Amino acid sequence: MKILFLLTLTTAMSHAQVTDNGVLINGIHWATRNVDTPGTFAATPQCTGHFYQWNRRTAWRASSATTGWNSTIATATGWKRENDPCPSGWRVPTLHELELLAQAAGEWENRYGVYGRVFGTAPYQLFLPASGRLYSSNGAFFKQGVFGGYWSSRSSGGISARYLNLFGTRLGSLHRGAGLSVRCVRDF
Repeated sequence: MKILFLLTLTTAMSHAQVTDNGVLINGIHWATRNVDTPGTFAATPQCTGHFYQWNRRTAWRASSATTGWNSTIATATGWKRENDPCPSGWRVPTLHELELLAQAAGEWENRYGVYGRVFGTAPYQLFLPASGRLYSSNGAFFKQGVFGGYWSSRSSGGISARYLNLFGTRLGSLHRGAGLSVRCVRDF
């Protein structure tokens, strides 16, 4: 009976505003959920949420056919405040904040049927789902459950921006037009 109740609550929450108290890891206060539509968190920690192109506030769903895809490259050297999709009181993390998170990387695991990586040590842990990504050229969906990438607020110069790759927990550069997940940090 409890399981049925939790599933019903989770389904109901997916359409409501979700609050997030976050978790402290290596001195940074991280949200426990991905960004869903702009200004909202996903219903559960294992939920993919939406994908975002770097320095854009437009939310994209994970699907095999994305319509209206914007294949141009957003300019700037940092994610502009007006384009930040994080809820109020939160923001896209800096490269340094993602580096500190990568240092706390734990195991690759399956939580509630979703693959991803755990960061931190109990009871201060964070689960980042391997949400996949959207290709920069056409918005086609790629490798959910195998690939997971999370944007930083910093560009790499040229057409790339910095991100955290869950596979091997390394920082890399990716075309700014790709669609990745966003995990917010508290904006104090």
